[in-house]
Amino acid sequence: MTGQTRTAQVCSIDDSLVVFVDIQERLIGAMEGNNAASVVNNASRLLQAAQILDVPVLFTEQSPEKIGGTHPTLLDARPSSSRMIEKTTFSACDTPEFLDYLDKIGRRQMIVCGMETHVCVLQTTLGLLNAGYDVFIVEDAVCSRFDHNRQNGISRMQACGAHITSRESVLFEWMRDSQHPRFREISKKLIV
Repeated sequence: MTGQTRTAQVCSIDDSLVVFVDIQERLIGAMEGNNAASVVNNASRLLQAAQILDVPVLFTEQSPEKIGGTHPTLLDARPSSSRMIEKTTFSACDTPEFLDYLDKIGRRQMIVCGMETHVCVLQTTLGLLNAGYDVFIVEDAVCSRFDHNRQNGISRMQACGAHITSRESVLFEWMRDSQHPRFREISKKLIV
């Protein structure tokens, strides 16, 4: 990004929306090694922290009648205030209901996790960036069937302006201070 000044971004409780992209039962079975279990674990902890800190969350499901629904770990912990959007498009941004919801909620920072990194996560991220959102990819909460595809997706998103981060980084950025009223609760339960 020669010649451009880039502002450093920190995740903000007041401006974040967590987007869980297609963390679905049948997709998880196709993922390589322990990546899927790690994604579900990190996504679950991110979801719990978002609930504690009142950060809104949104779930997408790619053709759930074919691929199955959201993983039960996330579905069971899903807050009633969250939104679930079914889609057939690889980019959630190509589903009008998705962008309508983003306009309605008014948050500008998208905290994105899910699968597959090089398909739905990538295309959704590119759409969000093109729409002017700040996008944070939770690197330890995304996966693909093959690691080289995951790495390619992450590289492309970063080259296009997405911020690559981790679950713990997001949580600490949301709290900002060890004196945050929920710091002990979150650090005890969710930072491991």
